[in-house]
Amino acid sequence: MVTVEQRSSEHLGTGPTNTGRIELRLLGQFQLLLDGKPVDGFSQARLQLLLAYVTLHRTLTLSRQHLAFIFWPDSSEKQAFANLRKLLYLLRQALPAIDRCLALTVETVAWQSDAAFTLDVADFEAALQRGETSDSPAAKIAACEEALALYRGDLLPGFYDDWILVERERLRTLYAGALTKLAELYEAQRAYPAALACAQRLLSQDALQEASHRLLMRLHLLNDDRAAALRVYHTCATLLRDG
Repeated sequence: MVTVEQRSSEHLGTGPTNTGRIELRLLGQFQLLLDGKPVDGFSQARLQLLLAYVTLHRTLTLSRQHLAFIFWPDSSEKQAFANLRKLLYLLRQALPAIDRCLALTVETVAWQSDAAFTLDVADFEAALQRGETSDSPAAKIAACEEALALYRGDLLPGFYDDWILVERERLRTLYAGALTKLAELYEAQRAYPAALACAQRLLSQDALQEASHRLLMRLHLLNDDRAAALRVYHTCATLLRDG
């Protein structure tokens, strides 16, 4: 799991709220944990979105002007800045431990690179990277399986802000690529049932992808199941005709 070491005690303070590890899950649903326990007070949609936006852009120093425009594009600049100050206050009230993760100035908001923090999106991408750089097929398979287990669903379902839609589609593409790669790795080992399971998951994500149908047909043929391959062919033809 991707983690970063906790900041030294002189920067963290001594209170109990400054000692826990924060875990944020954005795939499938929003879930915030502190030392493994759910954190209350995060039912407000904009509070969830602010934390998600900052952590997904954790390598950047974000200007308050940029954040204010992203979250309140139809408000005046003065009102948007006031809204952002209030939201940051609510964030710190709901999760005091966030103070060791955020670096705030009058102009910027940034995520501390050395905060005691895990993010499922970061873990997912790190596992995919290991799958790309590993030397052995077994290591590649293990990394892909880990990535797929972390992908519990689309990014922040139920939210439709423009920036979320872009990031959601990017992660969906990575997920589909991981399933395809894993299917091919299993195919190379002649582990056809496992490869078929990956191909079927691909189709469940997007039934209109012709490439996924072709993959599934090929795997059924390799698995000596011509009847199943024909069923996939007819299903694909019908979907593409009617779609």
